[in-house]
Amino acid sequence: MEYKELFTKKRVIFFILFITLVYISNKINFSALVGAESQFFTLYQFFGPIAGGFLGLFGVVAVLLAQLIDFVVVGKEATLINILRLAPMLFAAFYFASKEIKSKTIAIIVPAICIVAFILHPVGRQVWFFSLYWLIPIIGALIPQKWR
Repeated sequence: MEYKELFTKKRVIFFILFITLVYISNKINFSALVGAESQFFTLYQFFGPIAGGFLGLFGVVAVLLAQLIDFVVVGKEATLINILRLAPMLFAAFYFASKEIKSKTIAIIVPAICIVAFILHPVGRQVWFFSLYWLIPIIGALIPQKWR
């Protein structure tokens, strides 16, 4: 891929807009994170993976850079929980970036494994309903191509 194809005007504008939205949406708490004091699921966790769908693998980089910039600007500590909370966002962005998953089986098994792994954790078991967000890619894989 050439430089001009990678950094199109549309991608650069989306990237800047995305960074701005990350900063704002990280301030909007949605629900408390069970088992962690002063930790919240924010609005960002709902729309962050979308960057992968729009920008492809460049979206994964956008998610990573947006979070790193937020860490610096807000002055977050590099604690284990903060770093671990970033990993699912990167994997979700990567999953949505790989639009052309050849195997429907992989498109169903990967989110199913994520659901099981979440529920196997003692705290995850208490808030099992958060794992249901992984049903979105499963349903997307099951919908016939003509309806997408």
